[in-house]
Amino acid sequence: MGSSGLYVVFLCPRCGSVRYAKEGQKTAQCLRCGYRIPLNPLKV
Repeated sequence: MGSSGLYVVFLCPRCGSVRYAKEGQKTAQCLRCGYRIPLNPLKV
């Protein structure tokens, strides 16, 4: 599919804050609690 400007929306597993990241990113950092969230492309 490739990265064509799509975003994924998910919840931080630590604090539940709503986050988003560009498709294809390997990690995202929660802006509320600072947790580095690993993004598994098979789960999204």
